[in-house]
Amino acid sequence: TNELELLNQILPQGEQASTRDKLMRAIAMSAEADNEESGDPEMLAQSKALLREVLAEDPLNLVAVRQLTALLSREPDGLPEVRKLVADTRAKAEARRSEALADADKTALTKLMKSLDLLELYAEPDMSEEEKARRTEELLQDQNDPYETAVSLYELYRRLPNREEDAFEQLKKAYELKPSEPSVVNVMFRHALARKDWDTAQECIRTAVEHNLDQGNGHFFRVQYCAARANEGNNLTEAIREFREGLAIQPNNAMGYIYLGNVLLQKQSFDEATRAFEEAARINPGNHTATVGLAMVASARGDEAEADRLLEICMRVAPNHAWVKAQMQIREDQRDPNKGIARR
Repeated sequence: TNELELLNQILPQGEQASTRDKLMRAIAMSAEADNEESGDPEMLAQSKALLREVLAEDPLNLVAVRQLTALLSREPDGLPEVRKLVADTRAKAEARRSEALADADKTALTKLMKSLDLLELYAEPDMSEEEKARRTEELLQDQNDPYETAVSLYELYRRLPNREEDAFEQLKKAYELKPSEPSVVNVMFRHALARKDWDTAQECIRTAVEHNLDQGNGHFFRVQYCAARANEGNNLTEAIREFREGLAIQPNNAMGYIYLGNVLLQKQSFDEATRAFEEAARINPGNHTATVGLAMVASARGDEAEADRLLEICMRVAPNHAWVKAQMQIREDQRDPNKGIARR
């Protein structure tokens, strides 16, 4: 699994979380849910819940509307909610535009409603993805905002088979147009790490530090960079240092402790990894990834009884986690090789 997908989104939680914090974390969780190997339905549900919170606080937040629409459109029964979301947002935008006095506000709201025209395509149940792509590209020809065009095409192409490079080209355009936009920097940073484009990754880190995008003075960006290059030099040790410094700034960051635990586990620092996962569970008891982490530590250190006990819990609360599924397969093979083969 790619455990780095969420690190750049580690932000304050609960009452301390701002609307931007919630939005950035939701985007990160969506990215992890897109990973078929490690996607977690619980994480997807948390992402949608955060996006709904964002829209309750900021009903015309187009990034949140776009992200929630993309998630819901993948679900067999999600299209009615997509239609309602777009319709409600359009009604609020029209009401706001009728009250707006400044021409700039009216123009911005008009652009927002044009973007909603694109999102309505996601709610067409009988339209193929290829037809949606063609219709979207036609609509975008009338859009005068190059940044919104690039973002919309990126969101479109990333959902289509064999269009990864087209999506990345649109992402680069968006990044060039708004190199300090948090959501674009976060996505570009993930792509840079995946592509081993270390220069671009470093550029994103500098932007994150300048604008404090991770609310941790860039520590949570730098730790991803170190972890991505874990096999080079002393980067794992450096990643641990960056984590600890970031967590000193955000001591109640449960996800930070989870990823610190993962890095410590890679170093086989089992006692420290256990403490990190336990602290994550203490801060956020509902985050079952901490329980999975504790089970992974017990298994790695050869404590079979504790590993089995924790795995039983994981099978109930996080059955779709990649490590849990792999362990379930191993145990099925051990109990009945024929059933194990059938599970595959």
